[in-house]
Amino acid sequence: MPPTDPHIARRLETVRARAGMRRGPLPLEELVALSGVGFDALSEVVGAVSITDAPGGFLSSGYIPSEKIPDRTYTSSPPNQRVGMPATLTTRRTAFNRAMSRLQAEAQALGADGVIAIEVEKSHWHAQQANAEFGTFNLVLHGIAVRGVGRRHPETPFTTSMSGTQFASCLRNGVVPVSFLQTPCMAIRHIDSVSARQQRLTADNGEIDALTDVVSVCRRQARADFTAAARRAGADSAVIDSITLQIHGEGRAPNHCTAEVVVTGTALAHFKLPPHAPPSFLTILPLTDPRSGATE
Repeated sequence: MPPTDPHIARRLETVRARAGMRRGPLPLEELVALSGVGFDALSEVVGAVSITDAPGGFLSSGYIPSEKIPDRTYTSSPPNQRVGMPATLTTRRTAFNRAMSRLQAEAQALGADGVIAIEVEKSHWHAQQANAEFGTFNLVLHGIAVRGVGRRHPETPFTTSMSGTQFASCLRNGVVPVSFLQTPCMAIRHIDSVSARQQRLTADNGEIDALTDVVSVCRRQARADFTAAARRAGADSAVIDSITLQIHGEGRAPNHCTAEVVVTGTALAHFKLPPHAPPSFLTILPLTDPRSGATE
């Protein structure tokens, strides 16, 4: 809700104008938080890509016949990678890397030190052409480019989904964001005879072993991939924003189930804070007139 006080409204417009964002997406409190740690908001930056969304899954590459997959879960990441890399997963990774590089290129062109408040927008478009399914996967990353007022600036802009307030809080506590990460992982498992009986309409309420296993293994592998990506980025810790899960069947192998987990978050690095200056004492106005010594 916009401020109703005209003085507050004018101050808001002044702050945003100084930041080059008269109609910018950041509210006043975010701009003030950034200013408190020596950063200014520059402009919104965007990285976008549209890429062919191949329908092929695990078994589309022909690495191994489906009937030869034993009753265990295989993932798209080593060391459990045996049935090939799903084409859909390759599409997701390629799209994210390209969109992120374009977002950082825009930030570098502005002379920014980093990008905060990154949001991810995904969409799919499918159509039938020549009796074949054709589609595209569209990915858009957009955030706010920021720049520090100091003399030293990083060669590569950092990226994070943190808000301005969260970013300022991290800096005050000796933590700096390094890279915004998204690690998708897919897993596949054969539905054995036991799990098949557990899925029948006549079965009692209970756990389906194959589905539990594919979800657990996929989620664990996705978190491990996220940790490895944070280490490759040079970070010593990370914070997770979200973990999404989808379960569906493998189109070319109806006796298999597939899970897809996507972990999104920010890799972080700690730095040593400079020693704090001793707190200054509050100046108290004298209650006596120095000329007369009388109490006011």
